[in-house]
Amino acid sequence: MKTIYLICLITISFASRVFAQNDDLLFELSNPLEPGEISYPSLFGAYVMLGPAWQSGNLKSEYCDCPPFTNGNGLRFEIGLVYDDFISKKWTFGTTLGFTYSDQTANYQQIDDVGVQFMESGERVTVPVRTQQTLKSTFAGLTFQPFLKFYPLRWFWLRIGPRFDFVTSTTQSQVLDLLQRKVTGPTGEEFTIEFDKNNPAIPQNAKVNPVQAVIHDGEFPSLNSFQFGISPALGFDVRLGRRVFFSPFMMFNLPFTGYSSTSTDFRVLGFQAGLEVKVRLGALPPKAAKK
Repeated sequence: MKTIYLICLITISFASRVFAQNDDLLFELSNPLEPGEISYPSLFGAYVMLGPAWQSGNLKSEYCDCPPFTNGNGLRFEIGLVYDDFISKKWTFGTTLGFTYSDQTANYQQIDDVGVQFMESGERVTVPVRTQQTLKSTFAGLTFQPFLKFYPLRWFWLRIGPRFDFVTSTTQSQVLDLLQRKVTGPTGEEFTIEFDKNNPAIPQNAKVNPVQAVIHDGEFPSLNSFQFGISPALGFDVRLGRRVFFSPFMMFNLPFTGYSSTSTDFRVLGFQAGLEVKVRLGALPPKAAKK
């Protein structure tokens, strides 16, 4: 991900030098044959973006009596369509409609007391054994964002608007792994540890093998399928000819709602780098005569 952001910064630096030497309006807003009239263009295209996503708040498992999961992280990917309509030389109104996918993985290690009986001594003792809980969740669905965009410079823009996500599919996997197989007794005798299906700490419906217990593998429980937040962004426009434009940008996703109705403070924030490719709609204004 550092490579993506480095490429964006290099491109921004290069573009700023290019546009500093070009005083022409990027979108050719004025019509040279009718100086009193302004031709405000509309643009339509596609976008793609990718970047890290991280957990805010606690996510409690609904399938075991265990501590909540925190500090999860993952990736967020989005692809879709964008429409941009100039309403003045500095303001546009537009919308995006796309498909989004994100994943989140959180884990923690803990020490569990396990009772074992050593064969040579016959002694039964309780020994601490290290385990790890891992919870992975994925979310996929449709996203829609109306926005206002402001151009403080002729090529550089700031954008903000409400964001609406509709989750259509999810997965969740919770796994308990045994990180320690051998323990040593008071007489130096070694004992091999493995998960026991009858261990009360392991849910009855878990799929158990000697080193792993799959506690849950299915859909995300207690899902809030409707998500609402805001997504501020900044970027710049580069013109390829008179009709085609591409716009590298960066966007921050700040949700107000959480994915879980039981862990109400669990949210997934994101910071993505993206690229829009747009085409100017309608007839082009005639070029101004060179002086």
